[in-house]
Amino acid sequence: MVAYGEDNLSRRSATKVSLSSVFESWNAALANDGITTQTDYKRCSHTAHGLPKAWLQVDLKDYFSLKSVKIYYRDESNWPPYRFRQFYLDVSNSSADVTSTSQRIRCYKDETEEPDVPPAFIDISCRHTARYIIVGTSYDAPEDNPIKGSILEICEIEVYGCGIGKFGELCKNCQCSTCSIINGSCPVACSDNCRDTTCNQFSGYCTYGCKELYYGPKCEHPCSLQCNPKNCDRISGACSACKNGYYSSYCNQTCSPYCKYNICDFHTGECHHGCKSNWTGDFCNKCNDSHFGRNCSEKCSINCKGQLCNNVTRACTNGCETGFFKETCNEHCNPGCYNGCNRVTGYCDNGCVDGKFGTHCHENCGSGCLSKRCARINGNCSCANGWKGDTCTDLKSSGALDPTSVGLGAGVGSSVVILVFGIVFAIVIYNRREDNQKNLPPNILSEKNTSKNTVDVYVNEINRGFESKTYDGISEVDDKCGAMQKNEYLSISEAIQDMSIYDQLHL
Repeated sequence: MVAYGEDNLSRRSATKVSLSSVFESWNAALANDGITTQTDYKRCSHTAHGLPKAWLQVDLKDYFSLKSVKIYYRDESNWPPYRFRQFYLDVSNSSADVTSTSQRIRCYKDETEEPDVPPAFIDISCRHTARYIIVGTSYDAPEDNPIKGSILEICEIEVYGCGIGKFGELCKNCQCSTCSIINGSCPVACSDNCRDTTCNQFSGYCTYGCKELYYGPKCEHPCSLQCNPKNCDRISGACSACKNGYYSSYCNQTCSPYCKYNICDFHTGECHHGCKSNWTGDFCNKCNDSHFGRNCSEKCSINCKGQLCNNVTRACTNGCETGFFKETCNEHCNPGCYNGCNRVTGYCDNGCVDGKFGTHCHENCGSGCLSKRCARINGNCSCANGWKGDTCTDLKSSGALDPTSVGLGAGVGSSVVILVFGIVFAIVIYNRREDNQKNLPPNILSEKNTSKNTVDVYVNEINRGFESKTYDGISEVDDKCGAMQKNEYLSISEAIQDMSIYDQLHL
C-alpha cells in the first residue's frame, strides 16, 4: 500500500528492525518481511522469557515526518494476544537502548486489563518527526505462569510518512524546512513552560509535561496561586488541595472569613472546625442566636427572653422578658399591667393591678371603689359608703363642704346622739315611776298623755331631719363620717320604736 507518496518506510532498504532480546530463532526480521496474512508463532518475532522489559525498534536511519504505525500481533485460535496488554508506542530521535520512556514522545498506550485482550491488529496515528519507532511493554501476563517476564510477539510492523520537508498523500514540499505531515504547517516554538522546553514541533504540545504552576497541552495556563502544593493537574488544572481560606477544584472559592482557623472543606466550603465567636451555620455565614448586625458584633437586647433574637431583624426569638413588648422588646409595658403585657399590642392581657383599669391599665379606678378594684374595661365598681356613680367617683352630696362646715355638721350630729340618749333615759325613768303611780288620780294621767306626745315629737323630729337631709338648718355632710352619724341616728330611732315605748308607758 502506498501512503504519503511512498511505500511502507520500514521496508526501505536502509531501515533496520531490532528486538531487545530473541527467543530461539524467532528474530526481528520476521516482523519486517512484508507478510501480514500469517500471524502464527512461526511467522512472528519473539522476545526472550524472564526479562522485565521487552521492545521492538524500527530505525529509519534518518528523520521522517511520520503519519501512522500499523502493528500485526500473534493471533491464533488457541492463543489470544494476552501478552499484548498494556503495550506502548513511542517515537524518538535516539535508540531505545539509550533512552527511557520519559525521554521519548508517546504516541499510544494500551489500557487493557485482564481478562480482556487488545485487538491483534491496530493502526495508530503518530504525527511526529522522528528517526526511531519503538513498541515496548513491561507487562507480565498472568496466563504465562510459571513463565515470568514481559514478552512481545509482533508478526509485522509498518511505518508510514514522508521525508523531511514534505507532507500529504503525495509528499509535497513544505514551505519551511520541515512541516506537519498532515497539512504542511511549519513547526512552532515550544513554550518556556514546557518541562525541558520540549514539545511536538508542529502542535506545540509539551512532551514531558509542564513546569511548576502551569497546565494545558502547551502549558499555556497558570495553575491557581491558591493550589497547595503549587502544582496542578496537567490537563484540567485542578488542584489536589488548597491554601487555607480557599476551596474547590481550582481553589478559586473563598472560605467564610468566620471559619475557625480560616479552614473549610475542600469540596463544599463547609467550616468543619467550627466558627469564630458570635457566628454559626455550616458555612459560618450567620450570627448565632444571641447576636446580630453586619459583623455579628451586636448583642441581642437583655429585654429579649433568654437574650435570643433574629440575626437580621433583631426581633426577639422567644418573646420578651416580663414588663416589655414590641418586636425588639424595647417598649415598657404600663406599670399598671399585671404580670407583663401583650408582645405586639402592649395590652395588659393578664389584667391590671389593684386600682387600675383600661386596655393598658393606665386609668385609675374611682376613689370610692370598694377594695380599690374596678372592672378592667370600663372602670365600674361597687361603691363604698358615701360614694355614687358607676365608677364611684362622685360623693353623694350635691357639693363639698369646707372644713368648718364639716366640723359643724359633726358637732350637730353628736348633739343629736346625746339628745336621743337623754330621751331614752327619760323614758326608762318615766316607766319606773309609772309602776309606782298606777293608782294616781285622773288628773295625773292627763300629764302622762302630755309626756307621750313629747316622746313622739322627739322621734319624729329625728326621722324628719334625715329625710330632708337638714337638721336645725345645717346641711348634712355626705362623707364617711356623716354617713356613719346618719346610720347611728337611724339605728337609735328604730330602737326606740322597737321598744314599744307606748305600751311600756301604758298610754
